[in-house]
Amino acid sequence: MQVTEVDWHNSVRPEDNAYLCFTSESTGLPKGVMGTYKGIVAFENDYEARMMVEPGRKVAQVMSPAFDSSIHEIFPTLSYGGTLVLNDSKDPFDNLKHADVALLTPSFARMLDPIDYPNLRTVWLVGEPVTREIADTWASALPTYNIYGPTETSIGAAYTRIYPGEAITIGKPTQCAQIYILDDRRNLIFPGMIGDVYIAGIQVSRGYVGRPDKTEASFFIIPGQMMYKTGDRGYWTTSGDVVLLGRADRQIKLRGFRLDLNDLEIRMVQGYSSVTAVVLARVNDTLVVLVQPMDINIDDFRAKLRDVLPSYAIPSLVKGVSEFPVARSGKTDYAAIVDMFASCSDQHTWPMASSYLQDSRSKIIDIWRTVLKLDINHPIGDNDHFVDMGGHSLEQLALASRLSSAFSKEIRARQVIDSPRQGSTAFNVNYVCHLDRGVDVVNLTEAWNTVLARHDIFRPLYCAQGSQLIRTMSSSCPKVRYVSDIDIQQSINYEFDLSKDVPIRVYLSLDLLVLVASYIILDLISLQTVLREVELVVKGGSLPPVTRRYSDITCWNRAVASDDLNFWNSSLRGLPAYPTPKRTTFHGASRVYKLPEDVMSSMTEYSVRYGVTFHQLCLAAISHCLRQNRPSDQPVVLGAPFLNRGLDDLDVVGLFLETLPIRVDAPSNGPGLTYVRDTQQSSRDSLNHSIPWHALLDHFDVHGDHPNIPFIEAIVTFHDHRAVRDFDVPGVAPLRTWCQGAKFNLMMEFCAQEDGSLFLRIEFDDLNYETIKIDTVQHSIMLALMGLTKGLDIAGIQTELDNVSEIPPYIGAQYFTTPSLDV
Repeated sequence: MQVTEVDWHNSVRPEDNAYLCFTSESTGLPKGVMGTYKGIVAFENDYEARMMVEPGRKVAQVMSPAFDSSIHEIFPTLSYGGTLVLNDSKDPFDNLKHADVALLTPSFARMLDPIDYPNLRTVWLVGEPVTREIADTWASALPTYNIYGPTETSIGAAYTRIYPGEAITIGKPTQCAQIYILDDRRNLIFPGMIGDVYIAGIQVSRGYVGRPDKTEASFFIIPGQMMYKTGDRGYWTTSGDVVLLGRADRQIKLRGFRLDLNDLEIRMVQGYSSVTAVVLARVNDTLVVLVQPMDINIDDFRAKLRDVLPSYAIPSLVKGVSEFPVARSGKTDYAAIVDMFASCSDQHTWPMASSYLQDSRSKIIDIWRTVLKLDINHPIGDNDHFVDMGGHSLEQLALASRLSSAFSKEIRARQVIDSPRQGSTAFNVNYVCHLDRGVDVVNLTEAWNTVLARHDIFRPLYCAQGSQLIRTMSSSCPKVRYVSDIDIQQSINYEFDLSKDVPIRVYLSLDLLVLVASYIILDLISLQTVLREVELVVKGGSLPPVTRRYSDITCWNRAVASDDLNFWNSSLRGLPAYPTPKRTTFHGASRVYKLPEDVMSSMTEYSVRYGVTFHQLCLAAISHCLRQNRPSDQPVVLGAPFLNRGLDDLDVVGLFLETLPIRVDAPSNGPGLTYVRDTQQSSRDSLNHSIPWHALLDHFDVHGDHPNIPFIEAIVTFHDHRAVRDFDVPGVAPLRTWCQGAKFNLMMEFCAQEDGSLFLRIEFDDLNYETIKIDTVQHSIMLALMGLTKGLDIAGIQTELDNVSEIPPYIGAQYFTTPSLDV
């Protein structure tokens, strides 16, 4: 047999593929990566990087061939004269006892004790973040290194020795790799600033096999070489080392809140000394966690978490284990954790305290799901915390009401509230605007800080002491908060803890400004005052001294005149204190409609001709629509915003706004103008006899039944651009935003724009009203407005409403002609 001599030097080139390895992608199909000879050789040429392999050095072969770290065990050992120690025992780590060097994932290292392997001269940790516990355990026993490099960059791109008690970094890049930390526009950033980690150089792969879409998203050509976006986040230290903060894909959004799972794991370990390690995962809209040791006191652990984590980040399910699931690659198997929790048929068999009787337990869980608007199959454990699952103070009131009804026993809100925190609010005042690049952010910040420091009402804290609420003043003034990215929905729905938080926040990023304040300190007039003051400072003006403060106001203490009480007796006496349908939660939704252009033009002409305000015209139209399918003599009670300010109070910052009931019982037949005039008079009468809301409720001996509003069926507001000033700062454009949920059973909010357009936002309790019903209500209001302004009589308008056969489809996304957001 003839043997052909092969010219190995000519048959294998540096750029040829040396191996194919698949990444363990958790969100889709595994991606194949081709590693080249030149990439491997470049990395292994570094003596320390190749684990100091030389003749006589014995390296344990621990990693699965499916994991690219196995290449780092095999290639340098066989290339530089070392000895590869294989395993022929049932114990997967038996060969460690016969080796000098070991390459381990932190998950493997966590299961081992270095005392059992006195023969090891060095250990290298790869593939996962190194925790403080693992670093201290191994680095105290022998030289320990942290090596970093995704599969796409030929094994490793950086490494460093780590020491017990010192900061854990990945060190500096190797001699043949470059590491860049860039912002979201791929610009270089300064040391200490967090950004995305990129790797460039000879070690970077050319992309994914057969996956051009994934290749294009992660690989970039820069002069003379390839660059890869790792998906990790990190920053440079001043000494030139890189600190990794975890995977970008471990930064999730859960129920509207952004969470970094790596950060949460660290804080859990730091917050409870008995815990040695935790692994956090997401199962649908639930956080689950495995903890070590197995016999940890779950109740104590969860109680401690409330001191170190925000309520929305506390896991719903906790399990103590002796070992974490590990994949073949040696890394923590998050998919197995998800399966473990998802397949558990009875989530309540885990070691959590149970104090509920079985015959009551399922009823209570059903009520929780209803109040929190959770899916019928959403798991709720005996130790789950109502606040942790999103139940703010208003929902706690709803829960108390439902439990009282279900068990025929009064259950007060105080009995529902597990947490000592008081004063959190569900609805905030917010103002959001977009900033052009030309805006002087420094000047804008200084102006806001000046105004925030100007008003004492921005500094109170409220603490519950027994049945009393004690107010103190924070020693520091609120200031603008710089953030790299603003989640508008999360920001404007921020739940203030008024025992710790001052009741206002202002966030500023490169392109957004967000103000969010508790509803207890601001109304629209106050917001306009604040914006006007900031605008003045931005433009170089000087603010006059504050001569009148909210604490000086006494309008709520004024004596109530007998003729005012007589008016309200005749207006509201005999009507149900709480109209139906009653509410059980503050959950809700909004629908936004742009009304046809001729609606606003007709309303304007009608208003001028007959001396009727837009708000009074809307009251008439809406009251007529709500009186459908009820006796003609049954009135409608609508609510209107009452400014509640005297002339001296117009520039005072604080909450003055109250609800003003307006009883409309105009004749349900006759001319439309007569109906409008009667409605107008009802509005004027209510305004002329206005008294503080609390005095009205005391007079009728009406007690709170949150979330229901006494007497009122629907709230009607009208915002006219001529009465509401924009924030007149060049480069600043306001965005329309509103908070989640529904403050009232039904609210119609009209907004007239400078371009002549008219928007209608209907905020509604989506447990009491179906969305299609709300679309019908909107269409009816539009027809009623058109009928009234055209001079139709009430019968003619009713005919228009009766003949509606089809409601136009809702196309709210097309209604915004100015910058706006539906959040």
